[in-house]
Amino acid sequence: MTKTDLQSDLLADLQGAANARPLPSAPAPTAPPLAAPHTERLRPPTPSLDVRVTPLRWVRPGLVAPAAGLGLGLRLGPVQVSLSLGG
Repeated sequence: MTKTDLQSDLLADLQGAANARPLPSAPAPTAPPLAAPHTERLRPPTPSLDVRVTPLRWVRPGLVAPAAGLGLGLRLGPVQVSLSLGG
């Protein structure tokens, strides 16, 4: 079999498969659903106070950002106190 015979054979197979069945049509795009109005009012974030005492781990004094949300934290020796405003 030569290269041209193989190419023409493959081309004939592809044309036959393309004509045998039509391609499925894509569904028409729909508009995204609108968000339902909230019935409850948004509440302000609840502040939280976190106090940690670790007798085995002493750190230098300093200010830190709390793990979650906006706020402020203070480390002093084995004590860490954080005030966060939720988030």
